[in-house]
Amino acid sequence: MGNATQITGTVVVDSGGISEIIKYNKNDEVEWLKTIKTEEYAGVQSINITNDGGYIIGGCVIGTNTKVEIEDYKMVSTKDGDGIALKLKNNGKVEKIWKLENGKKINTVIQMEDGQYKREEHLIIK
Repeated sequence: MGNATQITGTVVVDSGGISEIIKYNKNDEVEWLKTIKTEEYAGVQSINITNDGGYIIGGCVIGTNTKVEIEDYKMVSTKDGDGIALKLKNNGKVEKIWKLENGKKINTVIQMEDGQYKREEHLIIK
């Protein structure tokens, strides 16, 4: 079994090549489940609620030329792995995906008051 992280009503489970983000309702029933599949390892490092009630998720993919699948989006990691940020709507649908190449992991990602997203100390997107 892998690692688990939780913020109110949401659980992230990392286990080797699969990370799952699970949203529960107030009755502890699954509202939605988002799966990130890789050939090697995908790790969710942070998850935060955004201003619109959705989620911003930061993480990484480890391995060279590792295939990654998130819904209909597919990518291949670079030499040292890649950082990935996901913006999910409150219904769990992917709104946007950002990829940082060459081993640039995303340990923390938050939304600023002005709506921009920031990873660690760097602005990543508006």
